[in-house]
Amino acid sequence: MTCYNAVRIVSQRLSAINENIYQTQITNYPLVPPPKSVLESALNYAKIVKDRCPVEASNSNLSRLMNTGYYFLNNASFEVPTPTIAPPIKPIGSGL
Repeated sequence: MTCYNAVRIVSQRLSAINENIYQTQITNYPLVPPPKSVLESALNYAKIVKDRCPVEASNSNLSRLMNTGYYFLNNASFEVPTPTIAPPIKPIGSGL
């Protein structure tokens, strides 16, 4: 595999994982984040590719994606949310 392809594939994977984590942090719905180990694994692969392909990595946004991933690793919640059940809606004018 060429360095160009390695950087492209690792960047796409890390971008998708970062986006998934971001969506679980900003929404009010109980979305399930990926396991923390998935992000850790993607960051490990990204570091390997960055070390082996420094020219291609520097010409991409891999470093930025890695920084975002490390930020999420240290600050995001990876807990599976428990859905809350909303109280029943009272009919209008029922006086209940």
